Amino acid sequence: MKFRAISIPVAVLAMTSVLTGAVPSAITPGPLEQIVSIQEAEAASPPCNGFRERPTDSGQRAPILVYVGGPHFANGSADCIVKFGDVGAFVAALQTNLNVCYRQNLRADGIYGTQTRSAVARVQRIIGVPADGVWGRRSTVASKWRVASGCAFLVPGF
Repeated sequence: MKFRAISIPVAVLAMTSVLTGAVPSAITPGPLEQIVSIQEAEAASPPCNGFRERPTDSGQRAPILVYVGGPHFANGSADCIVKFGDVGAFVAALQTNLNVCYRQNLRADGIYGTQTRSAVARVQRIIGVPADGVWGRRSTVASKWRVASGCAFLVPGF
């Protein structure tokens, strides 16, 4: 096995960053670091476990994913995540929304499996949010939602 020689300052800088978590100001985060920081922020969010109607730009209301119940987070908050392995009517609502508004071909079975994760990542690329396959607030706010007359965007500041 060959080892590549690196300078002492670079080695010290790398080791210091690993041990302390500090990133020198001259180094800016790349796409991977940005996705990790978004995932860390959303990891602090509760799981979505229901849906509530919110106003859209069409004047109609759309059912969006929210966190319902529990003393530690705001009831009815859209600051929640849906991820691989989640099961329930709220997952089926997301699957139906992806089918109707983004022409995904998912079975709305309420199981967030590999096909749903792939469809979510595809839609995230379309709507311009990091495509990590985890549905969170950024995805909710940026996407269209099913309403009686088709699909519409949520009213800002819902």
